[in-house]
Amino acid sequence: MGHGLMSSLRGPRFARPIAFLLSVSIYWVSATAARANHLADPIADAAAHGQNAGQAFVPSPDIATADGEGNITFFPNSATPLSIPAGEMFPGASGDFSAYTGTYGNDAAMQSLGTDAQAVLETQQSYPGEAYRTIIDSRLLSMPDMRTDPVWSQTDATLNDLASIASDFADCTPVTTTVAGTITTRVPDYRTCERLYQPSQQSCTLTHDIGVDQFLVTLRAGVYFQHDAILAADFKTGRVTLDPSSPEQGAIPYGEVVPTLDYNALCATGDSYSYQVQGTWDWPRPGYPYDASFTWSVLQAPTCQNQLVAKIMLTDVGGWAWYFSGIEQQARLWKKTSESWQWSSPECPSVVQGIQDGFCAGTVQCTVNNSDCAEINGVRLCGTQLEPPPAPVQGIPNGCLRVEVPANCGFNTGGLQCYTDVNGNLQCPQNDGGNADNCTQYESNPNCGFISSRCLEGAQGASGSCYVYEETWDCGVTTTVPTASTGTTYDCVGPIRCMGNDCVAQEAERNPDFVRAVAALNTAQFMSMDASCAQASQGGGHYDVNTCTVFAGEPYQCKKAVGGVVDCCKTPDGVSLAEYINLIYKLNDAGAFDTAADWLSTSPLRGAWESLRDPIVNSWSSVKDWFASAWNNLSGSTTAAATEQAASFSLEQFKQQMMQATYEWVNQLFGPDAANALFSNAGGSVALNESVGATLQWITTAYMIYTIAILVINVIWECEEREFELGAKRELKLCTHMGSYCANKVLGSCIEKRESYCCFSSPLSRIIQEQVRPQLAMTWGSAENPSCTGLSLDQISRVDWSTVNLDEWIGILNLAGKLPNASNLNLDRVTGSGNTLNIYGNRPDAQTRAVQRIDGLDTTGARIDAGQQLR
Repeated sequence: MGHGLMSSLRGPRFARPIAFLLSVSIYWVSATAARANHLADPIADAAAHGQNAGQAFVPSPDIATADGEGNITFFPNSATPLSIPAGEMFPGASGDFSAYTGTYGNDAAMQSLGTDAQAVLETQQSYPGEAYRTIIDSRLLSMPDMRTDPVWSQTDATLNDLASIASDFADCTPVTTTVAGTITTRVPDYRTCERLYQPSQQSCTLTHDIGVDQFLVTLRAGVYFQHDAILAADFKTGRVTLDPSSPEQGAIPYGEVVPTLDYNALCATGDSYSYQVQGTWDWPRPGYPYDASFTWSVLQAPTCQNQLVAKIMLTDVGGWAWYFSGIEQQARLWKKTSESWQWSSPECPSVVQGIQDGFCAGTVQCTVNNSDCAEINGVRLCGTQLEPPPAPVQGIPNGCLRVEVPANCGFNTGGLQCYTDVNGNLQCPQNDGGNADNCTQYESNPNCGFISSRCLEGAQGASGSCYVYEETWDCGVTTTVPTASTGTTYDCVGPIRCMGNDCVAQEAERNPDFVRAVAALNTAQFMSMDASCAQASQGGGHYDVNTCTVFAGEPYQCKKAVGGVVDCCKTPDGVSLAEYINLIYKLNDAGAFDTAADWLSTSPLRGAWESLRDPIVNSWSSVKDWFASAWNNLSGSTTAAATEQAASFSLEQFKQQMMQATYEWVNQLFGPDAANALFSNAGGSVALNESVGATLQWITTAYMIYTIAILVINVIWECEEREFELGAKRELKLCTHMGSYCANKVLGSCIEKRESYCCFSSPLSRIIQEQVRPQLAMTWGSAENPSCTGLSLDQISRVDWSTVNLDEWIGILNLAGKLPNASNLNLDRVTGSGNTLNIYGNRPDAQTRAVQRIDGLDTTGARIDAGQQLR
């Protein structure tokens, strides 16, 4: 099953996106090459111009095409394509070619066709016939052994004494210079916390305070008159006089105002006083006939604007005789000097708002003077004369003097949802509250920075007030990553600068930004490791490449008591990101070697350097083969295998030792459970489990087995197993926070918070998902229903990789010690003792192996023997 999947991943459909990413990697490698420190001299510039001119004549990458009848077209996409019919290219070839194509894989049929063709070519008067006879006749020509020829000997002597002429004919050598540099990257570590807007004052009182300034006076006003009179009472002087507007100017006024009022004291501030009559009585005057049949009215109340002068009108209703009539009044001048509604605590408005939103239980009621009017020191104030209660109080009359608000705002207290913990026990924890703000731990940490604050989903009332805020803080690190830039110069040490095309070299594509090139190559590598494909309908271990997705994630959730102490979202200690990155690389190397070994088992294992040492050898067959085979390069062997069978045995032995070494490494660091999840051990033969291959999902699973076993031992809260997994994966930088919400569905209750995440198989998978989803207009879903789907091959092909920022991955590799450094990359580290395949501890580097393999081998003789055999 695992090999079937890997074969599908190596197929053309899946290979295209990987090849595209590799192309992007090359783009990154070369994108800034033009900015490199180019110091070529005029000779090098001229050589480059010559190369460019020659390349301009190349018409197209499509050099030639052929149709089904054998007709060839050279440069099909150029302005002047060249067509050659099959009959001209191969005289006599025409019509049906099935007689030739049918011989594929049939040695006897192929040999018969060859024999027939030889018979024709021996006498045929044609270009192919002439060419054939020329080759055959060359067998009869003399082929002297040039090793004894004087000219050859002189050449050998010259080559052996190059030092004597090197000073005059030294060539120009391109020299690549490396300049060290650094880039700064941020590896974030996002943490969430809660701030509850929960009043500590559970019961409140609202008091209505009203201040009144007043002056009590007695007004006595009378008149001796016949019918109508208007009297003017001056409250400043205490005098009562007949007003000029009175109808009867002959009337005689009497009266007084006691006590008098100080106009300056009352009116200096410009405030307006109101005049209020408290009571009115008859005021007879001794010695005068008194008529009580009259009416009175206040035509003008005394105010600061009219100089504190009141006007009283008396009207006789009993006839037109002359009598005395008068009134005595008790009155007051007053003004409201102050008014306020005072809460017993500044938190009380939040309590009232909480009651209205349902997040607090309680009532709001008037307990003193539940009326729209209030009497203050005898002054009656009603309606708009009084201020209404402050918001958010509703339904309380303006005249109320005291409001009581008994309440309980424990919206976060109560039972959490029951669950089964990692040990199989039923847990039903209680949230008793008591921790209204757990963000202070990050505020006081200088390594943490505030990122954002938002209202927790489900914790907002109808008024818009939020009762639980979730804050996000970044407690990560900023790391400085060493990198290098490159440039090319030419070193010409001799007086003869260049001969032929010695100074003309194809310019290699390089990138001054070494570490970003590494990150780009990792993207292509991890794509093949983090792929998932559905099994094809025909079964048999085949996979439908059309269904393949990469960088898929998995949704996770964890619970937390809001404002309480139960916290199953806490990330654990003891999880090592460096160990996990090492495990990925180690298992990837083992999986890649396993796949390579399967392919090598069907290929020649010995190189030409081995076969040329055989006592009886076909020199031509050996010379045309690779000097070192793929197996030679993998094993690092410099001891020739006697036969293919011996090499095959060596391959199987090396493969088993490689797997055994990897198994023991995993077992030692992560324990037997993790090792057995990744490897099978049948009959003493260790191999990767067939379902594992080199996929990141299984590597993550194995690491979780190891991690959960440690976390359960140190558990504080009995949480669910997937919550322990989530905590470990968050520490490994595998997860993206999708949001949080109140798990309680009852309005006005937020006892339990749920945090939602999408977790991936590697930090790089997560980073790519976060970077490309906005490009592809892909959403993450919601906190309750997150979308963690992988990327299809079509979506991968539409990504603009030039805008994908992998700096965080660079920082992670640097912190994990897995980032190659251009300054310490050398031949031995890459191909020798520093290579993963150095399982014996004595692997020589590639240069040393090449020298050792050629040592004692007569290459010149082999070349001459091969030429003889060709005859």
